[in-house]
Amino acid sequence: MPYDYDALAELVHRIKNGDMTAFRSLYEQTQKQIYYFALKVMRNKEEAEDILQETYISAYRHIEKCKNDRAIVKWLTSIAYNHMRDRLAVLAKANQVFVRDTEEQEILNHVADDVSLEDAFIRKEDAKHILVLVEQLPEKQRLALFMYYFKGLSAAEIAEICDCKENAVNKRLFDARAAIKKKIQQEEREEQS
Repeated sequence: MPYDYDALAELVHRIKNGDMTAFRSLYEQTQKQIYYFALKVMRNKEEAEDILQETYISAYRHIEKCKNDRAIVKWLTSIAYNHMRDRLAVLAKANQVFVRDTEEQEILNHVADDVSLEDAFIRKEDAKHILVLVEQLPEKQRLALFMYYFKGLSAAEIAEICDCKENAVNKRLFDARAAIKKKIQQEEREEQS
């Protein structure tokens, strides 16, 4: 939906001056884009609704930080992205501790295929160990892996969400898999010593 950025900028100006009706109008004009963005990433209606709510609460509380009133949609999108990044990090950490057997096997299949570790990850404990290693990755790599494997997003979709190039996402995924493989091989060498 094309926006009238001048009209949105006027709403932001009014919000900064305490006009609650302007905030409601801003919400009504922009919430669909933010909701569908969150739904695309989170792939869960309730999670997307929570992100939407958190986004607009944060926007209202910190509206004075919006320096370019004409860029309000981009600013709202970045707030939503930050909330999703935080939520995905929580979900990734939760999966480290509370992973169902089918999810563990899925992780094993993906990681084993991607790093050619063959039979090294058959047991359940190994899947949990991989999740521990994933948790130790730098944030950008960890979130890329989580969105790719757990949320089923493509590299192109992740790039759009992270506002980066698809090649950057592919590099994050490659580096993350390589780091996991290296750590596992290092641990195997230590066990053999």
